[in-house]
Amino acid sequence: MRFPTTAPSLSRSASRLRLAFLADTYFGGGGEKQALMTARALAEDPEVELTLISLTPQPSKVWDYVDRHQLKLITLRRRVELDPLTLAGLFRLWIRLRPQVVDAWLARPALWAALTLPPGARLICHLLNSGLKDEARRIPSPARQRLSLRLIRPRLDLVAVNNPKGLSNWRSLAGISPARSVYLPNYFEPSPLTQPGAGELAALREELKLEEEEVVVLAVGRLLLPEKGQHDLIRAVAELIPTHPRLRLLIAGDGPHRGELEGLAEELGIAKWASFLGWREDVEPLYHLAHLVVLPSRTEGFPNALLEALLCRRPVVATDVGAVADILEGGRLGRLVPPGNPHELARAMAEVLSELSRWQERAAEGAEVLVRKYAPGRVLRAFLRLHRELCGGRRDFSQWRWEEA
Repeated sequence: MRFPTTAPSLSRSASRLRLAFLADTYFGGGGEKQALMTARALAEDPEVELTLISLTPQPSKVWDYVDRHQLKLITLRRRVELDPLTLAGLFRLWIRLRPQVVDAWLARPALWAALTLPPGARLICHLLNSGLKDEARRIPSPARQRLSLRLIRPRLDLVAVNNPKGLSNWRSLAGISPARSVYLPNYFEPSPLTQPGAGELAALREELKLEEEEVVVLAVGRLLLPEKGQHDLIRAVAELIPTHPRLRLLIAGDGPHRGELEGLAEELGIAKWASFLGWREDVEPLYHLAHLVVLPSRTEGFPNALLEALLCRRPVVATDVGAVADILEGGRLGRLVPPGNPHELARAMAEVLSELSRWQERAAEGAEVLVRKYAPGRVLRAFLRLHRELCGGRRDFSQWRWEEA
């Protein structure tokens, strides 16, 4: 691996933009996926030199992705929280790499960067949900609030939040100045997902033991409570079954609360209507199999499952969290419901199922809106403009808008 030997420069014309991404891991949820997708896009820019750093060893899936897209990845071996050996190793890495900007993905990496970055390097923390005090719960330490507020915040140059609600919370609840916080949507590639053939869908129906007349409701995401809200969805389905006996719930994903969710379905007497599919690589055919896609989360950032559902032109019911209302244009492109309310969720699902053709039209319009509004080149230009302006000396981002890229 080659590292720069010249002195750091903040001029776009003088040198390539040297960036480092820091994450606890690049395998898991939406934040990790977002970091990798952004890195892949940046790797194609000849004016950017990017290094990925993880605080923990990475599984083979991450290394396969890194090798396939010719990315640079350095892994550390964090053994305990604030492991002094890993902190020292990270400090040595900063001296070696000399990045102009470090992008920390979520709160823990931001804390590690704040403790180790030498003067001169800029620090951006990317957050996904409701703000610093919420993200700080990811730091398993009795002093996590004090550490986050006293160590992360003073060292941060900028906070980039991927949804408007989260940005508002950062500013009002965590005391982050508007001058140092911006809304930056996720980078994603809004090309239509592969349309499976009739034979593939028939085989999938047979595998899942689906009858032709069954109405399929799909939820995709990690089985994580209470954040992802699958328990609210199961309760909503239990409420619907008496009037929708042909309904079938498919939950694609895995996580630490799968057993608890399966137990809830048993307790409510709907186990035969609910199928837990585990983690699957063939999620695209599942979308095309579904009559309705539900996002029941109690907290979200810029949810990939919602984007994928719209790109497959599937009607959606989603909770009004994170960037969901922004993506669905206030409920015009999909049905919005308040989070944590199974009864309202059931009512909205019944409404959409009773008018599927109308909501299918709205979902098709949503796919076109996504491609236009969140075009990958547009979001990537905003990402790079943000970094170059920070390196160029800009300190007040209160009027910064990603759409101006």
